[in-house]
Amino acid sequence: MLSNIIVCVHVFKTDIRDLNKILLKTKDTIMEEKSFEVMYARLESISKEIQGENLTLDEVHVLYKEGISLSEKCIAHIDALKKEVENGKRQG
Repeated sequence: MLSNIIVCVHVFKTDIRDLNKILLKTKDTIMEEKSFEVMYARLESISKEIQGENLTLDEVHVLYKEGISLSEKCIAHIDALKKEVENGKRQG
């Protein structure tokens, strides 16, 4: 990946500010993917916890609210990726 960026800098004579933007965007994308995986894993964990028999109604309610919030974030992430792919198909 880094070698590809270096080639871009050399071929297109990109200045250092543009290179920093590319690197930051790449870092953000990696962090988003990781956070999606973490959120999804937590959703699975919440599902298992709720299915257990040792929780009070209040504990289930707290977990349910957390799960709803996480699922909304995961859906938003998937929708954003879907739009990105659709836009790429239209342009390419």
